[in-house]
Amino acid sequence: MKRLLNLFCIAALAALLLCLLPTAAFAAEITGECGDQGANITYSYDPDTYVLTLTGSGATKNFSSYGSGRSPFVTNTTIKNNCKTIVIGEGITRIGDYTFNTLTKVESITWPSTLESVGTLSFASMPLMSAFPQGSSIATIGERAFSGWTTATELTLPETLVTIGTGAFGSWKPASLTIPASVRTINASAFSGWTNLETLVIENGVETIGANAFASTKLTEVNVPASVISLDSTSFGGNNIAAINVDEANTAYCSVGGVLYTKDKDQLIRCPEGYQGEVVMDPACTAIVDRAFYNCPGVDSVVLSQNLVSIGGDCFEGTSITSITIPESVTDISSGAFASCGELVNATVNASVDALPSMLFSGCSKLETVTIGEGVGGYGASCFQGCSSLTGVTSIAGAASIPEYCFYMCSSLAHFDIPDSVTYIGNSAFAECGALEEIVIPEGVTSIGMYAFQRCSSITELTVPAGITSIPGFMCQFCTSLEEVTVLGDITQATNLSIENNAFGACTALKKITFNCPCPDTKKLAKGAFNNAATVVKVFYPEDYPEWGEVRPFDACNMKNYIYIPLRITPEIELVGAEIRARAANDSWRDIRFIAKLSPAYNGTEVTRRYAEVVRHDNGAQLNIECKKDYRHNPDETVIFTLVVTGIRPEYRDVDISVTMHIEYEGPNSGTAETETITTNVNLLENSD
Repeated sequence: MKRLLNLFCIAALAALLLCLLPTAAFAAEITGECGDQGANITYSYDPDTYVLTLTGSGATKNFSSYGSGRSPFVTNTTIKNNCKTIVIGEGITRIGDYTFNTLTKVESITWPSTLESVGTLSFASMPLMSAFPQGSSIATIGERAFSGWTTATELTLPETLVTIGTGAFGSWKPASLTIPASVRTINASAFSGWTNLETLVIENGVETIGANAFASTKLTEVNVPASVISLDSTSFGGNNIAAINVDEANTAYCSVGGVLYTKDKDQLIRCPEGYQGEVVMDPACTAIVDRAFYNCPGVDSVVLSQNLVSIGGDCFEGTSITSITIPESVTDISSGAFASCGELVNATVNASVDALPSMLFSGCSKLETVTIGEGVGGYGASCFQGCSSLTGVTSIAGAASIPEYCFYMCSSLAHFDIPDSVTYIGNSAFAECGALEEIVIPEGVTSIGMYAFQRCSSITELTVPAGITSIPGFMCQFCTSLEEVTVLGDITQATNLSIENNAFGACTALKKITFNCPCPDTKKLAKGAFNNAATVVKVFYPEDYPEWGEVRPFDACNMKNYIYIPLRITPEIELVGAEIRARAANDSWRDIRFIAKLSPAYNGTEVTRRYAEVVRHDNGAQLNIECKKDYRHNPDETVIFTLVVTGIRPEYRDVDISVTMHIEYEGPNSGTAETETITTNVNLLENSD
């Protein structure tokens, strides 16, 4: 009995194990539907074999890349993370958008002969796929449908294919490719990034090749068939192609020395990036399209057609041309036409245009001189930005503005005459022009942008025209040599003048600011207008207005060591002139006379001191000579003060001297008047006449 019981237990245990075995060894199959409206397509996924199978007829749905409309093969992580094989059954005609996108473990795909099209990103990001599946009747491949097959080394396109979508095969690795005659359209970037591609055959039948279609490959030569009627200047960009050859039977394009033109040679479409040496344009050419010479470092010279009318944008960027002459026939130049021409030294622009385009020579770091013809009406924004070697450029008579960033970072530009016609100077127009020693802002300028002269560290003086109502923020920040600023205006007119934050920030050499106009209201004066400027600045201001009887400018700035000095627009003392007087040769007295005039409008004003500063040019020695008394009072209220020079030694006769006269006065108002400096030679003081 005991033995029978044992046998029964063993049998029961075996039966239990047999019942458990199927559950432990085999996972459940995943199934569902994925057909588009009217299509009966089902799928099943076997988690044991990692095979996903689609069966039925018609098209699958178009899925989305996010949200509730995503593909079930993407949302189900078991399928997405494990599927290795996709089998698409006979009868299925289309795979919709995003259907199998990012199934990164897929190694094999089986297609039916009935498959006619695949949608956007339908098979994208399958890095383990090594070759394009065969056996289908595909006519249309959607955008980026097979992009991201980064290890695929074989692509044989079916003879049924008509349209290849944008970026369809991006970043594949084949070394050769044939586009069959059935193809009519190759869209933009279709084969971009094929870094191993050395051989390309485009069969006759292809009509359109989009932008960057074959960019960034190893191609060195391209043959365009007779059937092509639409090409982009970037279709074969990013390569080292030395020549673009066009079948002579082509009715849309031709090749001249390896350079691509329209058939009538009216437009230059593309110079291949591997081209070496000089390009002489066909004389029939009237237009160069955008980026036609882009990134052609081997092109060191271009002779433009004398019939040229239009130059496209970014046209010569990246070439090695050293000089360029734009003919008078040109009436249209697009932005950045010669930008970043790193070897360009000289340029002549004889074009007939209203203004130079924006960024025309931007980044041409070796550009030294630009000669601009009379047919050019003005400057463009960022026109010479970053031309760090620029020393000479034509001032365009009639130009209405110096626009934004026009001469930004032209660090070698020491001098530039702003045309009198200019009314506007834009943001950062001359910023970072460290060699600019002098800048004269024309009287007609009514607006100046922020940072206009920032870091112009060699400018010592600046006059702001009367028409300016705002001295903008950072206008002269870090102008470390700026010593004197004069603000012009009309003392009889109220002003809305404002001075913005850091307008003169870090101007560490600033000594004097003169307002020849009513001073700005403290409410319109930014507290940081003079941040980190010089510790002592003399501010001359008009005191004729009652509102400034108590308030002084810049009090709101909490500045230290500012000296505020009243400025009389009609001074009490006016220095009228000066003259050098010499006596007979036997008389050792020589004199320099200064004529002053006391204004009758200020009765009670008294001259308290008159002296002259005399500076010798040979050694810089300075002498202050007091004029103890008036020399003569004239009926017209002028007074002559005389500086007498005696006992001139022979060794000083060839020495130049400079003389400046000063008059100090007190009364209802007080101040100092001074003359312009007079320079003369000591020999003149020994004139015997």
